[in-house]
Amino acid sequence: MASRAKFQNRDAERHLKALGLSTYALTFTGLLYRGPCHAMPLSELLDGLDEVARRNKKAFQHVFIHGADDDDHDLVLLGPTQEPFTDELKAAGYDPAAVVHVGPGHVETWLRLGESVPRATRQSIAAYLNWAYGVSVLPKQGLKFGYLAGFECRAYEESLRNGHYPRIKLLEATGAVASRGRTLIETVEELDAEMRAAIECDLLEDIEAERAIAEAEEASREFDEHVAKCAAVWLGYYQGQGLHACNEIDRTEVQAAFEHDVPRDLVVEALTRAATRKGSRARAYAEATVAAVYDLGSDDPSPDLEPS
Repeated sequence: MASRAKFQNRDAERHLKALGLSTYALTFTGLLYRGPCHAMPLSELLDGLDEVARRNKKAFQHVFIHGADDDDHDLVLLGPTQEPFTDELKAAGYDPAAVVHVGPGHVETWLRLGESVPRATRQSIAAYLNWAYGVSVLPKQGLKFGYLAGFECRAYEESLRNGHYPRIKLLEATGAVASRGRTLIETVEELDAEMRAAIECDLLEDIEAERAIAEAEEASREFDEHVAKCAAVWLGYYQGQGLHACNEIDRTEVQAAFEHDVPRDLVVEALTRAATRKGSRARAYAEATVAAVYDLGSDDPSPDLEPS
């Protein structure tokens, strides 16, 4: 056996033994290939790791491991996550059995519940824990199987200087059984309901936020259209008038707007667009002219803000 295969086999063996199953399902995938699941006893799988290494290296195939879907077992796969969150899981009583680093921003965490349960229960527990730790917010979302440690991962572009792709690293292989695994199993229905209710609430909040944004954008468009129409009418009043006459027109129009309860911000925007003769001081002129009427409620003349 080549030394490279020994190195790969060592981590693969530790990974498999930490997961604690007597039978595993092995799946190979490649760019143009997705093989069927091969269920085999642990002893047979360990004896065949040389062939696994050959397919990984020579046939460019990824190596995935999982429990047989139709069998009851206690394995739950969490992630992928950007970084390991082993400490958080341990503090909550969910000690990981194994932690695998696949590549940049891709860490997979395996839990053993300590009691064999059906696939649906495992899916619900994985979905809840992913959601609870901010890994996933969608029910039933999560990887069905994970990468087998020790072999090369071709999912990432960067390769090592010697031409080999990064090797899937086994960060932890304690084989620990989650101390609160039994609690997860007993309360799985309540946990699932809690997650779904929270997700539904978040979705409703998102819908309300999107609706509020859409309404604000529509109001802004309507406001802009109204301002444009008012400014166009205002400009029409200026035709053939001198600067002093234009100032008088502005004061008269602002007074009329005030008396008809036209919103102040609309009047300021319309006058700013119309008073192009004021140059860069158009807005200051508009604000002062409107303030003289709207703040005082009178037709006192506004300050003359003619540019010098």
